[in-house]
Amino acid sequence: MSAREEVLARIRAANAHAGVGLGGEARGPGADDDGDLPRDYHRGDGPAPGSAPLLDLLRRRLVDYRASVVDAAPGGEPAAIRAALAAASVGPTPGSAEHPPRSAEHPPRGSAEHLRRGSAEHPPRGSAEHPRRGSAEHPRRGSAEHPPPSAEHPHGSAEHSLASAGHPPGSAEHPPGSAGRGGGAVLVPPGLPAGWCPDGVVDGGFTPAELDGFAAVVTACAAACALTGTIALDGSPDQGRRAITLVPDVHVCVVRADQVVHGVPELLARLDATRPITLISGPSATSDIEFDRVEGVHGPRTLAVILVADPAVPSAPRA
Repeated sequence: MSAREEVLARIRAANAHAGVGLGGEARGPGADDDGDLPRDYHRGDGPAPGSAPLLDLLRRRLVDYRASVVDAAPGGEPAAIRAALAAASVGPTPGSAEHPPRSAEHPPRGSAEHLRRGSAEHPPRGSAEHPRRGSAEHPRRGSAEHPPPSAEHPHGSAEHSLASAGHPPGSAEHPPGSAGRGGGAVLVPPGLPAGWCPDGVVDGGFTPAELDGFAAVVTACAAACALTGTIALDGSPDQGRRAITLVPDVHVCVVRADQVVHGVPELLARLDATRPITLISGPSATSDIEFDRVEGVHGPRTLAVILVADPAVPSAPRA
């Protein structure tokens, strides 16, 4: 008897003792014809989906996992997303005073209003007026004229700005990886609701190296489980492919109140098992044998959840 046959024999014996079979649709020699496994999982008697006590439970779980939670009313998602990005040191946020949106004063690159490089008003790099980086006329980073990042010139500050959404990582101006861990461009899936992150860079199938250049990603979700503090993504257009939520260092996820259920059985009931499901319970973290916690190894080290609920629904009393 092979190891496989021995394992299956023990499983069949255990199921026979419990009065159930292995289940499955396979038929033929060696097929299991003992009937299907029961799927009537126990459902908890917890708060109703989207209720105030349930949302408070989800908040507590997320904070316990070291995620941050930003409450927002319906329609307030853009402001909440900007606040979450700023709190994660991703910025200056496109649309802010430091980084105004494209307008007549700040036209898109390559437009008629934006003089192309090489004109008299905008000399090409390498000219006397616009020396190339690293040349004698253009001091290198770390020199007295261009100090390295420090307390006076931190990453993401006005003095030491990083990649913006106008020049996404992977472009000539900002090669992959240039965004670093603060500031930088924000990635969004193709189906994110319009207006949530207007200057976000839409995922166009970036490579892992290019994704690593983005400072953050903003997505929606499929459902959330309050009891375990778990957020589920299923690859829908407003969530995007799995890679975009694993590589950037910051993940801002929008969760609507009506998507929050109590337990795992209720969560699974809302998901399609044929879709690529990703379950997120707080920021990525792991610990070694000495219990030293390391964050950001398997995914984003920062998780910010935008919890969208009607402010007319009162929160449960705080303990």
